[in-house]
Amino acid sequence: PVTVSLVELTEPDETVITSTNFSVAVAGCVNDSVTYGTIQAAIDDASSGDTITVAAGTYDECIDINKSLTLSGQPGAIVKPSNPVGSSIIGINADGVTVEGFEVDGTGLIEIYAGIGSCHWTGDGATKWNGYKNITIRNNKVHDIANGVDSGLGISLWRNDDNIFENILIEGNTVYNTDRMGIYIGAIKWDYSEWLLSASNTIRDNEVYATMLKPNAGETFPGGCGGIAVDA
Repeated sequence: PVTVSLVELTEPDETVITSTNFSVAVAGCVNDSVTYGTIQAAIDDASSGDTITVAAGTYDECIDINKSLTLSGQPGAIVKPSNPVGSSIIGINADGVTVEGFEVDGTGLIEIYAGIGSCHWTGDGATKWNGYKNITIRNNKVHDIANGVDSGLGISLWRNDDNIFENILIEGNTVYNTDRMGIYIGAIKWDYSEWLLSASNTIRDNEVYATMLKPNAGETFPGGCGGIAVDA
């Protein structure tokens, strides 16, 4: 697998390139073969099994991870879109995805489904509810996710088809200032007849607070807790 690193530079400087084949900067950086200006450009050019390491900097984009990748943020790597085009700031749309080490900042956005999630708009007005296997979301900070209709979640993995939702690990994340649930995981058959969560999923060692600030009408949780919700 190829390792792709994003390196923030003020001017192109080959001495700070740390990857084997690629280097990417917030404003664009050149190495021997490839130039990337965004995280999404690196994802689009990567192959399944690759690792993309993102250096410190603020990345003004929504991200669609549509292949098996590890997306790893170094300290100070912030994803903060000013004009979101999808319903998750970091969208997970493939099996075998790891997202780690990012700050996901929704400050100022009117409506976003989730900071990190498996739901995204398809561009034609439809919403695609994806859920996958072998997903790891760890050591991220997700905050200020605003509510629209069925939105405003920090981390959300949801699916409605006939596949089992399994081997999901959500750990070590900090989630706060979300209008709905801080962490939400659920899976159900397409006809809503059966829940489809396996026993291999783990949520542990997360810090979740200041959630359910603007819940949907009639939306309640036992004891008033809206921090972590599991539908099973």
